[in-house]
Amino acid sequence: MRNLSPANVTEALTRVFDQTPDPRLKELLCALVRHLHDYAREVKLRPEEWAFAMDALLRAGKVSDTRRNEFIMFSDVLGLSAVVDMMNGDGAKGETAFSQLGPFFADGLPLEPSHVVDLRKVPEGVLPGDPVLFTGTVVSGSGEPLAGAMVDAWQTDVDGLYDLQRPELQGAHRLRCRLRTNRDGQFVLKTIRPLGYTAPMDGPGGQMLMATQRNIWRPAHFHFRIGAEGYRTLVTELFPEGDQHLDNDVAFGVRSSLVLTLPVCASPELAREWGMPVPFKKVDYRFELARS
Repeated sequence: MRNLSPANVTEALTRVFDQTPDPRLKELLCALVRHLHDYAREVKLRPEEWAFAMDALLRAGKVSDTRRNEFIMFSDVLGLSAVVDMMNGDGAKGETAFSQLGPFFADGLPLEPSHVVDLRKVPEGVLPGDPVLFTGTVVSGSGEPLAGAMVDAWQTDVDGLYDLQRPELQGAHRLRCRLRTNRDGQFVLKTIRPLGYTAPMDGPGGQMLMATQRNIWRPAHFHFRIGAEGYRTLVTELFPEGDQHLDNDVAFGVRSSLVLTLPVCASPELAREWGMPVPFKKVDYRFELARS
């Protein structure tokens, strides 16, 4: 490698992966090298620009922790997450479309004892917000209910914040749960309407958004991750209709099939049955999983 030049360095770098045992890993790394080198040559990348990018990655690592992942934010606002989601689950065959996992997912939550969870309840009472009764049904492509499917659900509160953004909770979870569907493939969440929010602006991702004068808002959404044996794990978001940022989501997560209405229910009988105030919003949504 003594006679490297801009013309031959890429070929030399891809050859160092020739002995990689995993062919998929080799494919990924070689393609990454080719595209990175082509990018640097195309824009004639300067040393100070390279140094700034390396520092941005360092700062992204410093602001990332178990409560927040700045690298996922970069992936979201640069549209990479959207491209991966659409290539791997665009809903073209009728299955529910994929959308962002986002930087505030928390894995390993304790499993709820029931398929019905009241996310509004907190030690100090009931959370403020527009009450929503959300009934989800998880089915196969043929419409068969998927009993025992694992469902992770999480959302923001009336201030547009996730529990992971509230240090005063000291790690306690709020408006977030993990449960399994019942024998009919159903689960029920007694919750509130989420609020939209800006992308985190105190890190290098936010610095990029400000420098490019982009919209920084995400529309309100409910997050879900749903898995069942023999099926691809679905990661998606559902967006209440009427949000002003549905058509300029900073993270490119909105799909037409994922926009839902929140009809008002004023039935005293249903309110008593579910322990909801009158009126409340009632949503029924069917999640269709694709075979793995």
